[in-house]
Amino acid sequence: KDGSRRNLSEQHLISCNTHNWGCSGGWYAFGYYIGAELDVNASRGVVYAQSFPYQAADVACNAPYQHHEQLMAWHYVTPDAQRVGLDAVADLKHAIHTHGPVATTVCVGDAFSQYRGGIFSTDERNHCADAHINHGVVIVGWDDHTSTWIVRNSWGTQWGEQGYMRIRYGTSNIGYLSAYVVYEPNTPTELDSMQHKTYLPLVLR
Repeated sequence: KDGSRRNLSEQHLISCNTHNWGCSGGWYAFGYYIGAELDVNASRGVVYAQSFPYQAADVACNAPYQHHEQLMAWHYVTPDAQRVGLDAVADLKHAIHTHGPVATTVCVGDAFSQYRGGIFSTDERNHCADAHINHGVVIVGWDDHTSTWIVRNSWGTQWGEQGYMRIRYGTSNIGYLSAYVVYEPNTPTELDSMQHKTYLPLVLR
């Protein structure tokens, strides 16, 4: 809302968010809202990518890092955040259009792991059983002509289409527990004293 963009550090979540297991699995967004009420100088909160760039590996956390922003609140948008069918498509599109890329989850099996390109439509939700999903990705756009989400993965540019995938709406529970970030900045005088309200509502219905 202040006209500037924030490039947040994914690597900080992997390496420093040990409460949620880093590269060994865990909840993809928890690192941004656990300890939401701690002050801006605390050890939790948002770290910028320039301070800890993404390395696609479980490297050491060389803390401390500066935490310029922190989460003040989060909530589910609707009581049911687990719907993934076509009835959820409009909600996801609205979130992407309004707020930008949306963090989401998907159930990954062998076909997903070996994806090299094209439209992915192999439903692998049987790999996840009651857990429903086992991997976090980011939806960055869509194509209604092919009924597909454009997804950014975290496995490097050698995977898929330069690190991206086109996946049919609803396939393998794509869209389960989707989330977007909204922040409302205060008016800080120095970047080091910056503190933003950040909301992480889960948008999928």
